[in-house]
Amino acid sequence: MLIASRQVELAGTVARAAGDLADLLCGVSGERPCLGHWDVAAVTAHVVDGLGLHRDLLLGRPSPIALGEGSLHAEEAVRQAGGRALEDLADELRPLAAELAVAARERPATDLVPWHGGLTLPADAVLALVAAEVLIHGRDIARAVKAPWRIERGTAAEVLLGLGPVFEKLDVSAPRPLVAVVSLRHSGTFAVSIGPAGTSVTSVPPRRPDCTLSADPVAFLLCSYRRRSPYIAAARGAIAVRGPRPWAAVALSRLAPRD
Repeated sequence: MLIASRQVELAGTVARAAGDLADLLCGVSGERPCLGHWDVAAVTAHVVDGLGLHRDLLLGRPSPIALGEGSLHAEEAVRQAGGRALEDLADELRPLAAELAVAARERPATDLVPWHGGLTLPADAVLALVAAEVLIHGRDIARAVKAPWRIERGTAAEVLLGLGPVFEKLDVSAPRPLVAVVSLRHSGTFAVSIGPAGTSVTSVPPRRPDCTLSADPVAFLLCSYRRRSPYIAAARGAIAVRGPRPWAAVALSRLAPRD
């Protein structure tokens, strides 16, 4: 069965990031503070749980998470992993990423798979979501242990372009319709419409959007996941906004899944 090239690339991104994270964790203390009240071991346990969860979704198994309760599930998964050695958690990263890739090969990119709260997502959107999680949390851990962690522009763009169906499932609306075009530099473009009925994403930009963002893909990904201030990114030229309603770009900050 043939699958879309983006799906192959996303599965490869997950595998590389999981492998890089496993290597980074060698000899590291799991007790180092990392993300909020989580230490390095807790964030690693969260990544391991996420890989297994998304593998199961691609295999057609229902999600155990109700819509909007991802944080509760994450806390419980970390609690259950408490006491496990960091080395044991790290050893699971590569095999889980490989199993996820195998599960992805069994589905066309547009095939709908179960997601949280009884909703469905295309298979490639599930891969984009887990790729974002591994990339972002790998960066969290790298910063905690003062190690390098590089996210390539092309990789960030690939992930962002695959997240459109995820954005549409989130409970984001606006009393007055607005349309923002996101132009990922040297990569691709998508348009986000937010209105009273919710959110829609298309690859065809409208003629007269409320605002247009020109963004470095890595900066936009980090801002979306609240790892970088959009104001600092704008001050450094990584994000620029133009159009008759530039303030409409603020609504985009509500689109990324809470992790």
